[in-house]
Amino acid sequence: KVKVTALIDQALVTKAKADCDEHALLEDFKKLDKKAIKKLAKRTDYFVAQANIMPKVAQTFGRVLGPRGMMPNPKTGTVTFGVKEAIEAIQVGKVDFRVDKAGTVDAPVGRVSFSSEDLAENFNALMAEVVRLKPSSSKGKYVKTVSLSSTMGVGVRVAFSVN
Repeated sequence: KVKVTALIDQALVTKAKADCDEHALLEDFKKLDKKAIKKLAKRTDYFVAQANIMPKVAQTFGRVLGPRGMMPNPKTGTVTFGVKEAIEAIQVGKVDFRVDKAGTVDAPVGRVSFSSEDLAENFNALMAEVVRLKPSSSKGKYVKTVSLSSTMGVGVRVAFSVN
């Protein structure tokens, strides 16, 4: 199960308690020090923030969550007024990936604890999404090579063809 922490104000407390694993209130931000934020980041997979308090979230959590790549971001859909919808999308298994200038796609497919079938299913879902989002302006072969690796491991080439 994916662990989600909601960063909200007092108005959304009752909704957040039902939908997410943990929540941090705007009033409690002052009490959190760097050590407490690091502990919270270790036990959380995603952070979702309410849009109108994002400046305070950035001020309080930015130095810890930013370098870890866990900072709520409007592009990834984790900064929103619809916190409940964002949490549900994450828990269902939203595909989240980055593409660098060279065209390399970086995306997590699973964890070591996943079974081979789950990893294969996640990989196929990711590749289907990448192919679906292919820009109409791109010509030729869109996916040239695919390789998988663990976090610090060697990449292994995978045979992949677009159907």
